[in-house]
Amino acid sequence: MTRTTEGPNASAARPHRLGTWLPPALALGLAGSSVGIGAVGYERVTAEPEAEVSFLVEDDLPYGITQETVEAAAEGRVASYEPFTVRVVERELAWDEYMHGEIEDAEMILSVGDDPEDPDLVLADATRVGISGLDSDDRYTVASTVRETFVNNRTIGHGPNAVVGAALTAADMHFDEGGRSPATWVSAAALPLLAGVAIMFLWVRSRGLERQRLRRLSRAKLRLARVVLELDVLELRFETARAALSSAGDAVATDSLAALEADWDRIRQDSLRLARREQELEYAWLGGPAPRESSGEPVDGAPAWSDLEQFEEQTAQLQRRADALAAASELRAGHAGSGSVLDRLALPLLQSVDEVLTQRSRLVGIAGDGTGETLDRLRSARDELLALNQEAATIPARSGGDDGDDGARLVAEHADLLERWEAAERRIVGACTALSGALKTHRREGHPGRKALRRAAEERVRRRVQASSAGATDSLDELRATLGLKHGAAGGPMWSAERVLAAVAHTDLSAGPSTGGISEEGWQAVVATVGVILPVAAGLLTGWAAVERADVNTAFGRSLQGDQPLAALDVVGDPGAVPEFEEPSDLRPSNQDSLTLEYVRESMARTVEFDEDAALLPDHLELHVALLPADDYISYTPRADHDYRIDIDYWDIVDAHARIKEEVGAEDPEVIDPATGEVALGHGILPVWLLDEATFAVGYTMTGEISSGVDSRLGTYSFRATDLLVSGTGDFEITLGDQVANTLQDLGRAMEYNHQESVKVDTTSLFWLVAVAVWTGAQTLLMIGVAVVEAGRRGIGTRRVRRQLAGLRGRLDDLALGLDLSRLDMVAVLGADSATDGRAEQADQRLHEAGLVTAWREVQALERLPRREQRGADWESRVTHVEKLIDTLAARETDVATRAEELLRTQRDG
Repeated sequence: MTRTTEGPNASAARPHRLGTWLPPALALGLAGSSVGIGAVGYERVTAEPEAEVSFLVEDDLPYGITQETVEAAAEGRVASYEPFTVRVVERELAWDEYMHGEIEDAEMILSVGDDPEDPDLVLADATRVGISGLDSDDRYTVASTVRETFVNNRTIGHGPNAVVGAALTAADMHFDEGGRSPATWVSAAALPLLAGVAIMFLWVRSRGLERQRLRRLSRAKLRLARVVLELDVLELRFETARAALSSAGDAVATDSLAALEADWDRIRQDSLRLARREQELEYAWLGGPAPRESSGEPVDGAPAWSDLEQFEEQTAQLQRRADALAAASELRAGHAGSGSVLDRLALPLLQSVDEVLTQRSRLVGIAGDGTGETLDRLRSARDELLALNQEAATIPARSGGDDGDDGARLVAEHADLLERWEAAERRIVGACTALSGALKTHRREGHPGRKALRRAAEERVRRRVQASSAGATDSLDELRATLGLKHGAAGGPMWSAERVLAAVAHTDLSAGPSTGGISEEGWQAVVATVGVILPVAAGLLTGWAAVERADVNTAFGRSLQGDQPLAALDVVGDPGAVPEFEEPSDLRPSNQDSLTLEYVRESMARTVEFDEDAALLPDHLELHVALLPADDYISYTPRADHDYRIDIDYWDIVDAHARIKEEVGAEDPEVIDPATGEVALGHGILPVWLLDEATFAVGYTMTGEISSGVDSRLGTYSFRATDLLVSGTGDFEITLGDQVANTLQDLGRAMEYNHQESVKVDTTSLFWLVAVAVWTGAQTLLMIGVAVVEAGRRGIGTRRVRRQLAGLRGRLDDLALGLDLSRLDMVAVLGADSATDGRAEQADQRLHEAGLVTAWREVQALERLPRREQRGADWESRVTHVEKLIDTLAARETDVATRAEELLRTQRDG
């Protein structure tokens, strides 16, 4: 969109800087909501049931169930998250009561009656329970579980406690809206917090990118400003060159003038267009006055990175073209600075050629002896190019300077020099092309194709030019194009030399052992893949684990925590009536002697010591072992399919338990709670049935503990009371005390697995909530981790580069100290034996010293930068480029010394 005036709607299109602070405000709001959700979740998770549960008990119910006994049993033991009333009856329930929950004056109805033919021991009768407000899908599950809880409690001798246990189970399964899963609340609280952290991280990152964008825009503006400010100087140089070329009047001068004029027109037009573009970008990013004219490149909304990159590249190209035009104008007009222009052309080219010449032994070994002649032609062309460079430096002096009547002759001489220069470059290209062809048949397996080799050569050229100028922006290609010289892959001499060097790196003889490592791009792909897959996998697995954990009762399978030894043991009845072993043994006590507190404690302790899954009792318990003649209480029959088991009728056991409680309570009133008629908390009664033929069977322990909750094991298996193992008939029987200890440890396990709460979580919602929270957290951690690692890498890299820069200063000192010796070797020794009468060697030495000055100045500039600016990719790149230049200078000095020594040795031997 092009903006032309500051109209009434123009301000609406400007960026609002207040929006910059919207992400922190949003992150702060998310953090506050996370705290709020966490507070609500903490309250819900730690909340205790405090609502009252009321009972309406009909008269004349069995098992000692009355209004008074139920209320006494419920006092201090029954609470719910929601208040409700339980109506207790004995009759069968009506259809509307158990199916639709239509109950008069109550929210739940429980029938304690039974079908004598079906005591509900296998499948609980759900029609004996009705609950209001229960969905049809959950009706059977809740009703059957409540009924099963009542039956379980009745099995272990409870009456009023059985009603209380049923009410507790109903309170857990139905009269609780749920929402107390820690995983749910932690995930719900973590989501906004993690989202806020992610937003803050992205905001900080975006702010950093914005500052980087503004810095890049400022650098581009600075480049454009320099070009614009120097347009007058550039125009003066151009006009001077035009005057000189116009006075020459020949065809070469006319063509050169046309090229210069085309470049000058393009530079003026592009500088105006880019100035308008700068205003458009500033207006779109920063506001301010709207541009009055369009650059021809619309800015739709907020500019993208591509707009900035395009603007940077265009300003860099403009600066290179301006530099190239200034240099070409000097060279074409024959100014005194024309020698430095050719120095810029010669330095990187000669460095590439010299590196090829230093590979002579390898090239001859790879492609044969014929390659030596090609290398000799390459060196001859190099020396000729250096001689021309030296000649260019003396043309103005030989012609009397820049101001005189011989301007046309200067133009002609420079035109002739450029023709000879181009001819020397063609010979360099020809020699390098021949070397590349000779290397084609010696490439190792997996050698890159022609396109890849071309790209590698272009990259080497780019690095070479940057290194020769110590990382400064160089207009080499633009300068060569302005002068009509070939450049780049189109046939430029430096590209041809670098192509030879790239090919050498992939020959059979130069192939090193493969490391089999992963490339940098490969590692980036691995990191990106892990960054995508790992958080998703972590989220899904954690979500499934949360659902799996929520779908089961967590008590099962955990290590038992019971650590209470049996508090007391009291024998009710005649201990002498306990049958003894047929053959006494010194390895075990008699049954009567084993029935003591000390023995039972030791037996339980031994089991815990050798069995990791065993434990002591979870709570205080005083046990009363009742020795009962079976015939006085129950009717039993031996099992036909088992010699050592008996079957007892279930209703006989229920009646016997009630009678046993009365008799034990009469002997020790503390055992029974007088208000309920139930076994008191902390007490237990274990019936031992004395059978015929000197045998006995240990029954089920009755305690004051109420069985309640889902999947409770207390009282669940009625066969523990009705299907008993007979003891006393074999030689390998364990003592009665050991059997009591085993029974108590089974009781302790059942007590630890009692009072389990049901799952009241929507597993689908829980899965996605946990999965998304973990995924968000993993992504956030990965982002922060990558940022920390990158910051650490940058810090380590910055310190490394600072040490590297300090080392470059020492290397420059060494090169400077050896400068006099280098001049002697190159000019006095090698120049004396030169086919160019020393002109090439003088130019070579002058270019070497110019490169040394460039490196020295760049190192000084890098060292003088403020500490805060000695970091970042740009600074490290500048250090790398100057190091490459110093490496090249050092290699050249070593090569010159070697060649001079060989020449002197040859002269001595000759």
